[in-house]
Amino acid sequence: ELMALYSGIPALIKEGLLSVAGDVFFFMKQEQFGFDEVDALSFSVKAPVKSGENHGVFIEDNTGKVKYFLHKRPPAELKSSGAVDENGLVNIDTGAVLFRAEIQEVLHRLTSLKNTSKSIDPLLNLNLYDDILSAIACAEKTDISSKNQATPQNVKDTIRQTLKGFSLSVLKILHSTFI
Repeated sequence: ELMALYSGIPALIKEGLLSVAGDVFFFMKQEQFGFDEVDALSFSVKAPVKSGENHGVFIEDNTGKVKYFLHKRPPAELKSSGAVDENGLVNIDTGAVLFRAEIQEVLHRLTSLKNTSKSIDPLLNLNLYDDILSAIACAEKTDISSKNQATPQNVKDTIRQTLKGFSLSVLKILHSTFI
C-alpha cells in the first residue's frame, strides 16, 4: 500500500530524492502536492501533542518555512516552544521527505570528500531527523541543537554550515490521520 501511495510522486517532481519511513502509514490525495520552489519538503499531519513525544514536530515561521524541527521532545517542551495549536495538536513528521536535487548533491559531496575538514565518514550513523532535517530547518540557530548524541559535534557543525541557505517546508496532508 505504501508503494501505491508514493508511486505517483515521481511524475510530479522534476528531480530529487524522496525518503520515506517504513514504520508510518497514512493516506493522502496526491493533488495536495506542491513541489515547486522548495528545497526540502516534509510531509506532515496533525496529531495530538502526546504523539510528538515519540516523533518529529515542525514549527513554522510566518512564511511557511520550518524555523524549528523538534525531534522526540516532551509535551511540556513542545507546548513552551509554540508547537501546539489551539486544538492541542502538533504538525507531526510522517517520515516522508522530498529533497531537491541540490540538497541531494550537497549531502553526497559531504560523504565523498576524503581527509578534509568538510568530510563526513559515510559509515557514520547519521540521523535523518536530528542531523539533517534539524540542520536545514535551523541552520542559523545554534541554540537548537540535535539531540543525537551519537553524532560528533564537529560533524553536526559541518552539516549545518553546508546546508546553510537551504530551507525546509511542510506539506500539511489534509483529511489524514496519523496511525
